[in-house]
Order: sequence, then structure tokens, then C-alpha cells
Amino acid sequence: MLGQTTDRDLLTMEEAREIIGKDARDGQLDIMLQALISGLSQACENFIGHPILFGTYTYDGTERPLVDGSGVAELVLPMFPVKTIDLFRISTSSIDFVEGDIWTAGAEYVLDRDSGIVTFHNASTEDLKNAYQLTIQAGFERGLTDSAEAARRGWPEGNMSLWLSVGRQLRHLWRAMVQNREGVQSVSADGVTTAFIVSRLLPDVLAEWRSQRDWRG
Repeated sequence: MLGQTTDRDLLTMEEAREIIGKDARDGQLDIMLQALISGLSQACENFIGHPILFGTYTYDGTERPLVDGSGVAELVLPMFPVKTIDLFRISTSSIDFVEGDIWTAGAEYVLDRDSGIVTFHNASTEDLKNAYQLTIQAGFERGLTDSAEAARRGWPEGNMSLWLSVGRQLRHLWRAMVQNREGVQSVSADGVTTAFIVSRLLPDVLAEWRSQRDWRG
């Protein structure tokens, strides 16, 4: 629905209103603000290269690609942090494994949940070149920053610095939009004006997003 936060958005409407200093609801402005939130959230996800918010993600070659092994004893999962691996299946057969074999946590691998890196036990080089089918519960809760609450949920603390950077960029874009500065365009469709942003990231925001993207090397 127009003007409402989606499950991919990194900021809620309430958080966004606080960031830009807009207390009261305004239907038309909320629609434009929501467009900024969704566009900025998607831009952040695209830059970093994987989903950010917590959820269940399946990599099976349909919606998302299979995860390719590199032939070494560590496998970098497509995103992090990872709470659980619900399914870890070899997708292609090798000389030692029949197609469809399932890897078992503890016995055959260990997971570093913070980094989303799997370390295999005693697997051959050929085994490690397989493609894998994965279902994982991974990502950050939106804005979760309390250590005790994170520990209770059983997975790492939310990344406050990332959320703060998204907020700073949102404030910058909102000011540019309302002041009709260069870098902001808007179009109207069916009577609804939606803002489209053509703007560079703030230097500190760019640095934070690069840090997130490159954290695992």
C-alpha cells in the first residue's frame, strides 16, 4: 500500500519521519517519503550485494542461485549474520557423494554465525567443488541494537552503524527533494507524484556501505 513500509525497507515510516523532522502524517508527502525509503533501501542492498533484513532465504537455483564451492575448506555463505542453516544439500554429485546428500552441522561442518562462513571437516577437494542448495535464516532485525535482546534471540547484535548511515542519506535526499535541488527528479502517474533520486552517496555513507560490502574480504 502506498505510504506504508514494506518488508524490504530498512527504515519504518515512523523512524523516517523522526529523521526528517516531520511529525504529522501527510498523505502526499508520506507517499514521496515512502518512495525514498524503498529506493534507498534497495540501493543499499544492491551496493552491499545481499539481503540485509532478517528472514528465511533459499538458494536452490530458482529464485536465488545455488552456492558454489570453491574447492577449499571454507564456504562463504551469500549473506550474514546467519542464525541457522535449515538445509544444506549437495546439489551435484561427486565420486564420493550421491546427488542429494545432506551435510550435517557439527559432524561435517561448523558455522560462524557472525560472518556466515562455513568450515568443513575432512572433506575432499572434489567434495568442496560441489554446488550447494541452502536454506538459511539470516540477516539483521530492522534496527536491533540492544545486546541483551540480541543474545535472547540467539544471534548477533544489529548493525547500528548501517542504520545510522541509511538515516543520514535519507535526510540528505529529503532536504534535496523539498528544496528542489539538482539530483532529484519527480514524475506523476495516476495523480501520485513519486520522487526518484539521482544523487551521489554522502562520503561517510559510502564509506560505511563499502565497509559492510568488503567486511568478509
